[in-house]
Amino acid sequence: MNVTKCSRWIFPVLCFIALIGCEGNGISICPQTEPRETWTDCVGEFSEERKWGDRNAIYYFKGEFKDGLRTGLGESRYQDGDEVLVQTDGTWSEGHLVSGFYKQNDGTVLEGVFEDTYLIDGTMTTPDGRVLKGTFYEHFLREGTLYYPDKTVATGSWDENAIFEGKRTYPNGTIFEGKFHENDLLKEGTMYNPDNRVVTGSWDVNGNFLGGTIE
Repeated sequence: MNVTKCSRWIFPVLCFIALIGCEGNGISICPQTEPRETWTDCVGEFSEERKWGDRNAIYYFKGEFKDGLRTGLGESRYQDGDEVLVQTDGTWSEGHLVSGFYKQNDGTVLEGVFEDTYLIDGTMTTPDGRVLKGTFYEHFLREGTLYYPDKTVATGSWDENAIFEGKRTYPNGTIFEGKFHENDLLKEGTMYNPDNRVVTGSWDVNGNFLGGTIE
């Protein structure tokens, strides 16, 4: 069988598209006439019907394969008609994205390291403009920093994207540092005010000061 070779320093998908003149030491073009399960050490593409949530979509993939699985560099997308529902680009291992980016049509973007399809280390940008950076569990921030559109910055330990211990800095210069209620208000710790007042103590869930010291 006569196959075209692609140098590995060229992104394999681009090589797949531009077959003519692509030669040298590299990987083969997957034989489209043979079952995908047999594709190995080659660059190929396929599409098939799949569900995306409750929508019927077509799944497309172009990239490297090994032992019939998406392994190496590649890109994919779910598409319903002309609408791209989600797209990914990066490095794959045994059929799963392990590093790269993932973008949904609602504006959510995940970029970093993935495990079992979940972001575990990297950056998440949400449709409302929040940017979360750090380590994640099932896409929820666990340790790291959240940057809000209004310039508020919160750094610390999180549970389902709600900070429970750490530091929140507001645009006006106010800083909350300590443990937090689920609604992001300070529970126990220290509040540093722009007028240089320092308040240390505890607060209820509505932000009422329960006691402590004011300097």
